[in-house]
Amino acid sequence: MENLWGKTAFVTGGASGIGLGIAKCCALEGMNVVVVDMRQSAIDEAMKYFETNNQPAIGINLDVTDRDAYIQAVEQAKAKFGNIHVLVNNAGIGCAGGPLWKVSFKEADLAVKVNLTGVLNGIQIIVPHMLEHGEGGHIVSTASKAALLPVPGTALYNVTKSAVVGIMESLAEDLVGTNVGASAFCPGGYETNLGKSSGEVTAALMGDEKQAPPPAGMANGMPEDWINTFADGCWRARCKGN
Repeated sequence: MENLWGKTAFVTGGASGIGLGIAKCCALEGMNVVVVDMRQSAIDEAMKYFETNNQPAIGINLDVTDRDAYIQAVEQAKAKFGNIHVLVNNAGIGCAGGPLWKVSFKEADLAVKVNLTGVLNGIQIIVPHMLEHGEGGHIVSTASKAALLPVPGTALYNVTKSAVVGIMESLAEDLVGTNVGASAFCPGGYETNLGKSSGEVTAALMGDEKQAPPPAGMANGMPEDWINTFADGCWRARCKGN
């Protein structure tokens, strides 16, 4: 996509970290922004930025693994801004560390549910809408450098992020001949709040206080200047060639 002005981006996991950086970049390009996150407190904090800068944005509380709620969130976004043109499947969690045979069934199920099913839900719900409105679009899913170069000691995270790359490569092939494109985003090591957000989401979805550690190479606490740098630069490469 070349012209983003006035179009709408739906960003999951968009209330903090890389997701918030992407949402800010979309706003800087003149897009309407739908900030989707499971943590209402994070949404409330993130929305202050868009309100301060008088940028069109709404926040929606959503568990991306809940398909019925996902459909309702999309309808809410469409009611506010009309058609959705960019889907950013950024919601994900850090996974339990260690070799796969030492990971519990519950931990494995949760990782697959959030990191894979959440991505598939977005594709299955929003891509038909993009193809139907015919105005062009792009889907990008946040994977990880660990999908390409597995990080020792984080097998479950490596596996789920590798699968995200496979999903997006397959989707890109399936969309050939349409005006909708697809890509995977594979960031390397960075400072982020993934550990804190993962712990909150894990506790909510597993019904306990278990805190999932961040994958290797990631630390808690993303500085505000990192977000601003990301917003001013990275996303300006945009999604060329659909």
